[in-house]
Amino acid sequence: MFPTSVLCGILALLNPFADVFEGDGCRFCWMFEAAAETAEKAEQVEIRKPVERSRRILLLTAGWCEPCKVLKGSFPWLRKSGWLIGPGPDSHIQLIDVDERPELWEKWRGRSEGIPLAVLIEDGKKLGQQELPSAWGLIDLFNKRL
Repeated sequence: MFPTSVLCGILALLNPFADVFEGDGCRFCWMFEAAAETAEKAEQVEIRKPVERSRRILLLTAGWCEPCKVLKGSFPWLRKSGWLIGPGPDSHIQLIDVDERPELWEKWRGRSEGIPLAVLIEDGKKLGQQELPSAWGLIDLFNKRL
């Protein structure tokens, strides 16, 4: 990392309005110093693991599945509505590709043969499932009362 005075000196050489770049009183030094502080703080930030959501939907899909692609088209709307959708256990809807994780397909499919398959789990227990769900079907399944 260059000292801010070096950066300001380079800018002074490249800028015809060099009078704004004058030593410690430079109007732009504060930008470089703030950027350096932000970078240092970012390196010090502790990366935390996501907290597993106890109640979530496991959405079993595949890249070749056309109904899955149609369902995924509703994800922007669901995300705008506050739903977390992703591969991690911290999501409301946890995406699982059955080709990459066949053991999860075998574990959660029950008697279902088709995908997409939505499986509602809470604390590791299966509470319900829905084959070929719509976006509204996912919401209804998640809010299922038992």
